[in-house]
Amino acid sequence: MMRVSVVGLAVLVGLGTGWAGAVPDPALRCQRAIERGGLRYARALLDASSDCATGGAGPVDACLAAALDGGQLAKARARWEVDATAACAVTDADSALGYFPTCAGGPTACNALPGGLGCLACRLEQHVGTAVAAMYGNAPTSSACHAALARPGVKALRKLLGRLDRCLRQPDAISIAVCMDAGGIGARLDTALAGWREDAVAACGTTDPFATLGYPTLCSGVPPEPINSCAYSAPSCTLPPATAIDAAGPDDDLMDCLDCRVEDAGLAVARELSTRSQRARRS
Repeated sequence: MMRVSVVGLAVLVGLGTGWAGAVPDPALRCQRAIERGGLRYARALLDASSDCATGGAGPVDACLAAALDGGQLAKARARWEVDATAACAVTDADSALGYFPTCAGGPTACNALPGGLGCLACRLEQHVGTAVAAMYGNAPTSSACHAALARPGVKALRKLLGRLDRCLRQPDAISIAVCMDAGGIGARLDTALAGWREDAVAACGTTDPFATLGYPTLCSGVPPEPINSCAYSAPSCTLPPATAIDAAGPDDDLMDCLDCRVEDAGLAVARELSTRSQRARRS
């Protein structure tokens, strides 16, 4: 029997009953503790990655990997473990919340881990770290153009995670999935991304971000397959090659890639903190 194995969205609560003065269902209490702890850890990862990008001396991904072993990230992981263990003491995360018993099927770096909070922590590290590294071209900030390309995306992702966290703190909170659809969180993200593009274009002018700042022209590192390919399989944010910061078509410029990285990271965090049943309902 696996107690604190993974994060979940328990669809086990009677939505017709009010929560005022009520004691939460044990499975819901477990779910919310793991989700809230996971969001706190994701935000800590975002802060650490941002510190690497603004004050580090080397690649962002290498700096973050070194930061995982101690400091604030270790404290955040420990707090998550303590809170989830207490909240999930009488809940089997496999049967009650629908979690997988292993870590296979996610980021490659985490596949060999057993299921549990260690798996979830690893996956969040990969998703957040990959997004921030992509937004900065995996290098510390070197110019005003570089900052304009990266920082607003990190800010948008931080606000998204913060709004989800605040939503889950409400007495009648159910899950991350409900929070994503409530309160205009998705709409606010879209507005932030639109303003980011305009500011980046104004700040960068004629700067070539690929030759000067090291951004890749292929967003995911691989080219898209032909649409009629039967063997099509590609990582998130696989887009046509970009040749400019801003271009007229869809999915054809650097800002399209960076927008995708922010949205994909936010959805990936929410997905990792969701049960199988809730993921099926959202797809």
